[in-house]
Amino acid sequence: MLDVVSTTKGVLIPRMTTAQRNAIAAPAEGLLIYNLDCKDINLYNGTAWISMMLAAPTAAAATGISPAQFTANWGLNGSTTYYLDVSTTATFTTFIPGYGNLNVGAVSSYNVTGLTCGTTYYFRVRGSNTCGTSQNSNIVSVIPPCCISNYT
Repeated sequence: MLDVVSTTKGVLIPRMTTAQRNAIAAPAEGLLIYNLDCKDINLYNGTAWISMMLAAPTAAAATGISPAQFTANWGLNGSTTYYLDVSTTATFTTFIPGYGNLNVGAVSSYNVTGLTCGTTYYFRVRGSNTCGTSQNSNIVSVIPPCCISNYT
């Protein structure tokens, strides 16, 4: 175990450009670097480089809810693109087809279609720029209503 104690000095992690970071072959999960281009600490989470300075977007209540669709909404955080996940599980162990890590561009909402009424759906979003990807937003749940027809 390493215990570094100082009141006059700090720890200096590897410093590199985005290109140098991206050239690391098979980075280890948990790898930290200081990105000189972005002035940001980046963490490799085993799948992608995560920006430690890019705040996660805030997901907002869905709008335009109908039996087969809803509009997922979120606040912009300075990202150049956003990735949307939609699932029927709050843990996002599975995604509905086409809505796992879906690149929706530089927008603050996206229309989610092809849903089943009465089913609970959950969505979250991540922002991304050249420095890395943010953490996931908060999770919002939506239940598209069912229509009752042919009743007396």
